[in-house]
Amino acid sequence: MSLYEWIMQDLYQQKLDSIKPAEEVHATTFIENNASPKLSKLLTDFIDRMQQNFGMQVEYLPLQQTKEVVLPEKAVVARVDYNNEIKSLEDFFSTCIIPTTSIQLSKGEKILNVQSFIESHLSTIKNYANN
Repeated sequence: MSLYEWIMQDLYQQKLDSIKPAEEVHATTFIENNASPKLSKLLTDFIDRMQQNFGMQVEYLPLQQTKEVVLPEKAVVARVDYNNEIKSLEDFFSTCIIPTTSIQLSKGEKILNVQSFIESHLSTIKNYANN
């Protein structure tokens, strides 16, 4: 359900819950056209969080003037296929001599098992090959 549909459903339910006598209808119409509508607490809290978190400004128009705005689709990002490069790395590491001792990269970094290090990193890049 879109936010627009949620608000419209909420407003309709509020209208059903508070059917007013005829003398109050004119005053209520004036208030609804010039002030924020009476929404459920859940929906009001949601709109408040959107305004705070995203810096959004919510405008209240008369109900007859509201409509749902359809946003354009996001552009699809072209992904690069790195499968050939990954295959080259796998071929290289399958033919080279891998040290059985640990390797000190820097003062705080030491690879204890080089074979496991290579396998785990190749596995990670395979999983994210298209990213």
